[in-house]
Amino acid sequence: MAEPPSFTPTSDAEAKSLVRALTDYSDNADELPEGRLQSHLDIVKMELHNHADVDEGDIYADAGLAQALVAGTAIKSKIAVENYSVVRWRIGDQEIDTGAFNNPENAQLETWHQMHRDGLRASDQTSAYAPSNSAGYIG
Repeated sequence: MAEPPSFTPTSDAEAKSLVRALTDYSDNADELPEGRLQSHLDIVKMELHNHADVDEGDIYADAGLAQALVAGTAIKSKIAVENYSVVRWRIGDQEIDTGAFNNPENAQLETWHQMHRDGLRASDQTSAYAPSNSAGYIG
């Protein structure tokens, strides 16, 4: 495996710094506290391990997996902070649809999703795995 470029994150601290740069969320209770960001990062690492059978050191040694880690963590953080879990609800005869990917603001999510897929495709450790949003929303 080739050495990753110098701009590839090599630690959790560097990955979290990139996630904060992508999301613009500060380390505070109203936005993205450090503990929650670490949890999101750990969940994405677990997902990468399950799909690519890699350990944490392997993630940071592979530029594609490191990119997928940062993008996946940004997606999970955005969803948690903006609370995109409710897509549609009905009260009486009124129905409200808040489809996350129908909102122009979510060009961020689309971009990070593409970044995540591209990272997985570029990785030396993965085959054809690419996450998909078959439900039409993230939640």
